Amino acid sequence: MAQELANMLPETMQNMKQFFIFADQVEVKEFLDTHPYLFDVLLEAHIRIRHFFPAEQLTLEMVSFRQSIGGCQLRLSIEGTGSMFGALITFSQFKNSWWFYAHHPYDGLLAIHVQHKDMSREDP
Repeated sequence: MAQELANMLPETMQNMKQFFIFADQVEVKEFLDTHPYLFDVLLEAHIRIRHFFPAEQLTLEMVSFRQSIGGCQLRLSIEGTGSMFGALITFSQFKNSWWFYAHHPYDGLLAIHVQHKDMSREDP
């Protein structure tokens, strides 16, 4: 079983690159190699996000996070376009429709947030 998963990882990473920009490919790949069960939720997140944000850039990056296992967390950033208020409202709709119910098994490992040019990088 472990060997089958290891054989699937390169192909899965290629699929991920179709949907996400990797801020630091090596760090993200190492994290996903350690937590391969995140592939499925990331692919589902892509589908769900596209319902609300059809063309926005999606970026995966590693961030420091004290409450996480190992002190770091994978963050999926949605680069909101249009008005900041509109992006926040749309993100709230996304969270309430799926992520609020789906995130619990991934707490501390994966965060999804909206980023807008009018927001600083530290804002959730």
